[in-house]
Amino acid sequence: LSADFRKFRVRGVKNPVIISRFYKIVREIIASVAFRHPFLFLKAEEDPADPDSSDVLTDASVILQDFVNDSIEAMRCKQKVRQIIFDTLFCFRGWAKFGFYRSGEGGAAPYRGSDVMIDDFTYIRRVAPEDMLIDPLTPPEEFYDARYAIERMSVSLDDVAKDKRFDGFKNQIEGLAKKEGPVSGALFRPAEEEAPSTDEVEKATMAEAHRLSNIRRMYEVHDRLGQRRITFMDGISEPIEEKEHPLLDEMLISTPDPATGKALLARPSDQATGSANVVRRKKFLIEGGLPYHSLALDTTESFYGEPVMAYENPIQNAIIKSVSRRMDVLDRFKSLAKIKKQEVEDNPGITKQLKDADHGDTLQMQDIEALK
Repeated sequence: LSADFRKFRVRGVKNPVIISRFYKIVREIIASVAFRHPFLFLKAEEDPADPDSSDVLTDASVILQDFVNDSIEAMRCKQKVRQIIFDTLFCFRGWAKFGFYRSGEGGAAPYRGSDVMIDDFTYIRRVAPEDMLIDPLTPPEEFYDARYAIERMSVSLDDVAKDKRFDGFKNQIEGLAKKEGPVSGALFRPAEEEAPSTDEVEKATMAEAHRLSNIRRMYEVHDRLGQRRITFMDGISEPIEEKEHPLLDEMLISTPDPATGKALLARPSDQATGSANVVRRKKFLIEGGLPYHSLALDTTESFYGEPVMAYENPIQNAIIKSVSRRMDVLDRFKSLAKIKKQEVEDNPGITKQLKDADHGDTLQMQDIEALK
């Protein structure tokens, strides 16, 4: 984004003027798509496949509605969604990750979460678009057709070594911590080769911070078809974790409805009151079998298309090019004023007045014909 913000000096204006079409457009899009104070309305209805649920659902709508809206606030959804929309403008797709936070086995690790997350509760987290790798056969209109999704993470080896999920590889992880790793700018600036940073001080500072924290890359693979979660770490050839997906549970699935062909009942086995015409099957607790949601504001023939802001680039660049050429011409052929020596001798401050004058200012001269 920084490349699209240029400072120009304009004649008659002392302070630099920043020209950018992006700022106003981004504000308008986010404001029109993301509501500041969303509210969800829920209504609990009886499940035909679970006839005993009618008593359970008495007054459930109000309770569920209050719980869901309080959950939105607790998970800080609004802040995350606004950032995800911003990602879609410049990267075509923004990414959200869903799960449950738990300091122990199964949920998000503490070093991947924050103190605003509630223990043993669901969470939403924004994932940077450059850190998502998706099955290349995924169609553009349905992300949940993907066979797998991989999230790349930058983590501290000190934190990973303390994670009980990886106890079987603790010695190897601690061994990596003693070796010099790839802690250069490539870790925190994936596209550095294409767009090198011009701020060498910032680059050196970030590299040193990663070196001191012993940062490495970790890859979390969510296998939808195999219903497994697999984790890899740079420097270790085999997976440091491979297990049944933690968001998988045994569900009671009813036999299909003859009219629609769809199962009427699908819920955890310990939460269903009816038991007629049901079978037990492992099923994801999340939609689509992948703990991510992909947000895109446009349609395209491929999974990744042209980002919304790319349409503004030609106009933005045209403005910059036009003004740059004008400034270049003005720099080559400066505007000069001619004044008689006698006027300068009679009025010593005239040259400074000319240099600092703004449009419409009045000059007091001995001879008004002395300036041309």
